[in-house]
Parts: sequence; C-alpha cells; structure tokens
Amino acid sequence: ALSDLALSGKATPHDVTVVGELARVLSGGDSADVTRTLSEDDILKLEREAITSLSRQEATLARMEHMLAKGKPLRN
Repeated sequence: ALSDLALSGKATPHDVTVVGELARVLSGGDSADVTRTLSEDDILKLEREAITSLSRQEATLARMEHMLAKGKPLRN
C-alpha cells in the first residue's frame, strides 16, 4: 500500500522512511518475537531509537524547521 502511494507521488521518499520507522516501533523492532511481551520501557527504547535516527536526517530537520517557521508541514 505504501509503495503504491510512493509510486503515485502521494507519499514522498521521506514519508516512506518515517513510516518505516513507525512500523519498526509498532511491530516490536527488528528482533521482534511474537511469544515475548514488550514492556513499556522496551517500546520507549524503540521510540527513542527511531526519533534519534530520524533526527539525524536532513529531510527530518527540514520538516521541523519548516513547521516551526511556517506552521505547515513540508512535503519533502
């Protein structure tokens, strides 16, 4: 579904990156095990990793700066 949105131009390459990080967090990370329950701390760790990874990318920084300056999301 996401690849179709990207191919049609409705999702930007950075949208795909952000959604990938979100999916990683929601699915329990790269070493997810359906037999293991994640604690709140485990999920918070995954969230921190995702935010740290995204915040190091120029496209994320551009989005944050644009939102602060213009009050509107940047579609990059």
